[in-house]
Amino acid sequence: MKKKATPGTALIALAISLAAILGFLGFGLGLLYLGNWMMEVSEEEVWELPPMVSVAMEREQAEKLYENLRIKAETPSAKVTSIRSMDISQTGEILLGCQGDTILILDQELVPKTRLSLTAGCDFYVLWNGETVQIILERGKNCVEIDRQGKLIAASTIRVSQNEDFFFQALRSRNTCIWEENHYRLERAPSPLWLFAGGEYSRLVVTYTSGKREILLDTTDSQKNMAIAVTGIAIAILLFAVMAVISKTRWTWAKRKDVYHRGKTDSRD
Repeated sequence: MKKKATPGTALIALAISLAAILGFLGFGLGLLYLGNWMMEVSEEEVWELPPMVSVAMEREQAEKLYENLRIKAETPSAKVTSIRSMDISQTGEILLGCQGDTILILDQELVPKTRLSLTAGCDFYVLWNGETVQIILERGKNCVEIDRQGKLIAASTIRVSQNEDFFFQALRSRNTCIWEENHYRLERAPSPLWLFAGGEYSRLVVTYTSGKREILLDTTDSQKNMAIAVTGIAIAILLFAVMAVISKTRWTWAKRKDVYHRGKTDSRD
């Protein structure tokens, strides 16, 4: 006689499936942690940039590019979700280009002095040019120079002798600035939080000449909150799916049982 499926065997099969899924997720997270460890070990400090050669734009063209960026001064605040680019001035002021199209200027005490918002529409990087700020736009390979209040000074198209892309490759890789022999470095969040930073940096760390290491700015809290929210939604969806499967299994079993009893009654008649 063919053995019939029961609710117990269906639930066992469901439990095995869930265990397999959780095991797969655990294996994936293990790989993420291993990849993050290897990335931290292998990621070198990069601070050198090749010379940037640019061709000045006509004033009308520069103003049009500037207007498209929609640069606005905001209330100074150091609250950001992740960091894309960094530079340090000769006086030690820290310039940050952040996710969410934000530019920050912090003093050595990490007090925010300037906060600017913009609409870049592409990846951008920031550099000091004396007392002014250069915004390097990947799209179009343009440079917009502004003052601390976000007012336009000039704009240009970047030209690099020999290999134009080499400058941008170095700019993307640049994660370290040296000021008074102290190494200021951008670091990524531990895995898997770096996934919620869009692959950008989450910490600003300084290593002093004495060897002491200090975290100056840490944005991982925002990534933790995002991870918790995403995980909560994923768990809710998973629970809903499990309940749906259990409900379907019970309904199917009840229907089969009903058909079985009716067939048995009919056979007696």
